[in-house]
Formats: sequence, structure tokens, C-alpha cells
Amino acid sequence: MVEAGKAAVYRRYCSDRSYSSAEASAKVAGLGIWSKPGDHQRP
Repeated sequence: MVEAGKAAVYRRYCSDRSYSSAEASAKVAGLGIWSKPGDHQRP
């Protein structure tokens, strides 16, 4: 879900770096929740 841009990583409870990497890739590609600036708020 994170890789597809359908979820954000809640870093407070997730220490697995692969999720952060997947989130960064989704942001760069503008996928899902990252497709429009300002549409997403961090958890």
C-alpha cells in the first residue's frame, strides 16, 4: 500500500526503513495520496 501511494508511513511506530524508502519512491512518482500537493496530512 505504501509503495502504491495508498498509505503513509507512521514513523513513530514503524522502524523498518524499507517502508520509508517505498514512501519516498511513491512521492517522487506522484502516486496515490502524493498525486496532488496539499491533499495529504501526516499521521
